[in-house]
Amino acid sequence: MAGYCGAPRPAMRKSDLLFFLTGAAALVYETVWIRLLARLVGSDAGGLAVVLAVFMGGMGLGAWLLAGVAQRSARPARLFAGLELFVGAWAALSPLALAHAAPVESAAGRALAAALLLLPPTLAMGGTFPLMGRLVLRDDAGTGRAVSAFYGANTLGAALGALLGPLLFMPRLGLSGALYAAALLDVVAAVGALRWLAGAPPVTPRPARVPWASPTLLASALLGFAGLGLEVLLARLVVSVTGASVYAYAIVLFVFLAGLGLGSRQLASAAPGSRLVAGRTVLRGAALLLPAVTLLGLYALRWQLGEADLFGSLQNRSPAGMSVVGLWTLHALFAALALLPPALLLGAALPSAVAALCEEAPEAPRERVLARVYACNTAGALAGSLAAGFVLLATPGPRGALLVLVAVAWCAGLLVAPRRPRALLASLAAGALAALGALPAARRAARPRDALPRARRAGQRRGRGAP
Repeated sequence: MAGYCGAPRPAMRKSDLLFFLTGAAALVYETVWIRLLARLVGSDAGGLAVVLAVFMGGMGLGAWLLAGVAQRSARPARLFAGLELFVGAWAALSPLALAHAAPVESAAGRALAAALLLLPPTLAMGGTFPLMGRLVLRDDAGTGRAVSAFYGANTLGAALGALLGPLLFMPRLGLSGALYAAALLDVVAAVGALRWLAGAPPVTPRPARVPWASPTLLASALLGFAGLGLEVLLARLVVSVTGASVYAYAIVLFVFLAGLGLGSRQLASAAPGSRLVAGRTVLRGAALLLPAVTLLGLYALRWQLGEADLFGSLQNRSPAGMSVVGLWTLHALFAALALLPPALLLGAALPSAVAALCEEAPEAPRERVLARVYACNTAGALAGSLAAGFVLLATPGPRGALLVLVAVAWCAGLLVAPRRPRALLASLAAGALAALGALPAARRAARPRDALPRARRAGQRRGRGAP
């Protein structure tokens, strides 16, 4: 599969809308379950890590385990609807189970308690990923474009869910009510799948297997590691200047997920025949450009804040007396400068990895290709988030963690570009130049700063008649 076929379709189709709803529901579940499980497994970093590990691990495992079922299913729309209804029902009943659970002291007991609650629904949620491909793929040549479309729609829905949970559902409906509202989204998606997606193509048995020993799969895992590690690191950085609040974390997560979704959807609207549609080309470019783009984003944030060192002691830059909308807008600006550039590239990486693996194994079932790439990317993301949160930030520190993570991304580019020295040298040069601006080696004395970023200070000077 060298490219995509068909005309560009930037607008959402009916199937994309359904996957958008399931993505929104999944993020609401995640945010609420983290709160509900705090009593059971603890609200410290260790308890949060257990919950996220089980959640992400369950989704990756579910995609891998249910890939064969998705491939063989003669009625994939019914299977998709059944999985979504199961997830919604489980979510709606989960507060009843947690109401009678006692807190767990041991680490093993925490992991077991979280697994008992989260593994069944996350396995089902992960299993819907290869089913999405089964429902919308009509020919092998269109695999990459179709994956970009539905993965982007699902991730954009997740971005909305990251805001809906803490900013709307939980404050107005409570934790149980938020789960009921998210379950309703899954019910709507299930009904829509039965109504709109019942005409899936017939099963086409393929004996070929997807190779595990693939540089594309390893590159996808490394990019997952680098991507979630960077999300943890940069979220800590942004929250240090916005203030650690539920709303600040929700806005940071929204920006990151929105970047992933927009980056993926951009590939879905690329013109046929463009270099942007070749899977290996996009995967290589995303990996090699990620270090430079990440550092340039940090340089932009450093300039906006007027800081000499982003990894020094930063002050909260949220002005007192600002309206809620203005405050959230300011938080979104800081998050966008730091997180949006790498997120756009990472969003393009997963669909391009699927396309590249299809090129390597043209006879392999597309559902299994989807599941394997998703499982490897999720496993890497899980490892990256845990490594960044518990090892890299503590041992080499934030500056060293950043360099390690961008180096991991560059290594992913090496795997898919072994014979392109000019591309490698260009990416190294771009990253080095960006590092000179974002990570100054010289320690300058901090200038007097107020609580407003550069743009607002300049606007105030103009308002006072300054030249």
